[in-house]
Amino acid sequence: MPQMALPRPILLAILGVALVLAALLASRAAGGSEDVTATPASPGPTTSVPARRTPPAPIKRVSRPDTNAARPARPVKPKPAASTGLPPAVQRAFSDKRVVMIFFTRRGAADDSATGRSVRAVSRNRRVAVFRDRIGNLADYRRVVTGLGVSQTPSIVLVRPDNRKAHLIEGFVDEGSLRQAVADALR
Repeated sequence: MPQMALPRPILLAILGVALVLAALLASRAAGGSEDVTATPASPGPTTSVPARRTPPAPIKRVSRPDTNAARPARPVKPKPAASTGLPPAVQRAFSDKRVVMIFFTRRGAADDSATGRSVRAVSRNRRVAVFRDRIGNLADYRRVVTGLGVSQTPSIVLVRPDNRKAHLIEGFVDEGSLRQAVADALR
């Protein structure tokens, strides 16, 4: 008698179907905890009505009354005027003769969070105004970033208070290098 070997894909398919059926039967057996009595089959032509499953009782969720109250919508902050090309806070920093540091970031990036720690350390300097924003809001700062070619995160734009000449730093920056760049901008 010749021995027939089945190819591996067919064996895997059969095994998969068997596992799916076993899982289906196990889930039906676990879910059928209600008492269902089956009527014995009678040899006659009568039809039996299958037993009905009662639907489970709805789950009652208990919540505090103040969380279900309608919350007022957040007021929409007006965008800065299109003619200025800068947010009002940045304009105030320029009028206060401070070095402006704009940190463009993207949420969740490792380099961005490491550079963010360096930016926070430098932000303690009173002569530096630090602004953090998403790279998607680059157009809000067009008066400062035009011509710099900001294209990645993290990016830091340093602007001197006297001549408003901007300097771009792209990529990870450690605290010491950033402090030196700020010191150079303060000269």
